[in-house]
This record gives sequence, C-alpha cells and structure tokens, in this order.
Amino acid sequence: MKYYIGIDLGGTNIKGAVVSETGEILRQSSCPTRAEAGAAAVTESIANMINDLAAGREISGVGMGCPGTVDDAGGTVVYACNLGWMHYDVRAALREKTGFSVRLVNDANAAALAEVKAGCAKGAQSAVVVTLGTGVGGGVVLDGKLLTGYSGAASELGHMVIVADGEPCACGRRGCFEAYASATALIRMTKAAMEKHPESAMHSIAAENGGVDGRTAFAAQQQGDAAGSAGVAGYVHYLSIGVANIVNVFFPEVVAVSGSSLMMERAVTDLPEPDSPTTPTTVLRGMVKFTSSTALMEPASVMKETDRSLISARFLLFSLISHSLPSGLP
Repeated sequence: MKYYIGIDLGGTNIKGAVVSETGEILRQSSCPTRAEAGAAAVTESIANMINDLAAGREISGVGMGCPGTVDDAGGTVVYACNLGWMHYDVRAALREKTGFSVRLVNDANAAALAEVKAGCAKGAQSAVVVTLGTGVGGGVVLDGKLLTGYSGAASELGHMVIVADGEPCACGRRGCFEAYASATALIRMTKAAMEKHPESAMHSIAAENGGVDGRTAFAAQQQGDAAGSAGVAGYVHYLSIGVANIVNVFFPEVVAVSGSSLMMERAVTDLPEPDSPTTPTTVLRGMVKFTSSTALMEPASVMKETDRSLISARFLLFSLISHSLPSGLP
C-alpha cells in the first residue's frame, strides 16, 4: 500500500492530510498560515506539517495546492497576491527541510480535478469549482481536461471584474469577484454593517465567537436580525453575479462552490423569489446545490474550510499516481 501527503496552502490556514492509494484519508493536520511573517516562516510551518504527517509511515510523494500562479516544472510559486509571494522557489526550500520533492498545482485546479475524479463531479466532462476563502479561486474542467491556459495561469475566476471601479483587490485591480465574494470580503462587509447598526445581533454573536468571521452575518440572519439579513443578501448577490458569469462562459454540467459557511444553502433559499428566471440569484439557485462535504456525490458541495485538505489529499492521490504534472492531468 502506498501513502501520500497532500497540503492545502491557503491565505489563512495550512491544512494537510495523509491519503492511501485507495483514497482513504488516514490523518489530518492544520495550522495558521501567518502569511505576514514571510515566505520563510510559512515554509517552515509547511515543512513541520509534512514531517509530522510522514512520521512512522513510508510516504511515496507529497503534493501541494497553492493559491495563485504556480510552475510545477520549476517548483516555484510565480505569484500569489494573498501570500505576498513572487517567483518563490518553495520546492527547493521544502526539499531542504523535508527531503521530499513536492509537486505543485494551483489550489482551485487541485479542487476541480479532485471533484471530477472522486467527488461531486465524478463522471462529468465539464465542471467548474469556485473556492471561497481568503481569496476566490477557480478550477475549470472542460471535455474531461483541466483548463490551464498558455502558462498554467488560466481560470483565475476570482479576478474577473464584477463591479467597475469597485472595491480594491489584493491583485491591484478594483471590483474583482474576489473583492466581493471571498471570506475576506464578507468579513469586511459584516464589519461595515456592524458599524452602521449597533443594535444588530452581529455584535453579540461576534463577541461570543472571539471576533467577526464569515459566519457572523449568517448566524445573525438565522436569528431574524435585519442588518445581518441585509448583509447576507448583499453577499449572495455578488456571489450570484460571479457564478452567473461563469455559467454564461462555460455552462458546465456541475458548478461546485466550496467555502467556510454551511449556512449558505439556507441563505440562498431564504431570499425573496427573483422577478426574472435569468437573474443571477436564480442562476445560483438552479446551477449550484449546496451540501456538506460529507456528501460529495451530490451535484455540488460547499465544504467547511477545515475540510479543504481532503480535496487536496484526494487530488494528490491521482496526481502522484500519474507521476506527470501537468501533462498527466486528465
């Protein structure tokens, strides 16, 4: 039996898992990314996780899903705006600390490949996965093949503009999908709503949970809080615009949205019925079915942020067995 390690490097957390060649998740781990500490410190955390997961078991390979543009051939993260990395040779740094030559792939591409191979899009010839976290990532499978573009940087769905001259994005542009639909954006909008509404239940919810996070507005909505409900409606509106754009461009068999909020499905279904069947919210309702990560065979899934490592580990199983990235992608 062969065993592999998958690492999911995010802007907020690093997650890892050991997976067998049959796809069984054997062990998981997570820690904060602390991107502000710099690339060397983040690499140290990744290396410690790999070494811990590998302890007592023969590991056949390690793969890592990274945000932004990655070059697996060269072992570098070319550009990851939410990490502040540019042309960083992460493979060499990790090889020195772990002894493993880590394979690299864009994290959303990893998620898309995993869903098509073993998850909610299994059997589909076309699928799009949108990942909602510190930023917004995208992975696209068309005709059974991963869309990577000329240099491997395709499918950066988070950086399509949905609001002209809108909120600033970490990439340097304004109005990107990421600036409105990421967890970072949701937290920003929630804090702004709380400043305007001191009477909102969001204040007590945030205090009980140690601060504002991506669940604060959703929890307030469930309590019937007007400000929380308005915040959720605004967030879902922007998410819907992005998903509608994606559907118009690709019209895939499956659209999977992964993120930190398990309250998303109810938030969408609780919105007032749209006036037109072609509005973005209608498209979101019709094309995306939100489920927990334990039901990956459903038409689409929204996963807990802590479950993202399962996707990277499943991706790893298939990518390392093929022994050829990116040419070995389906």
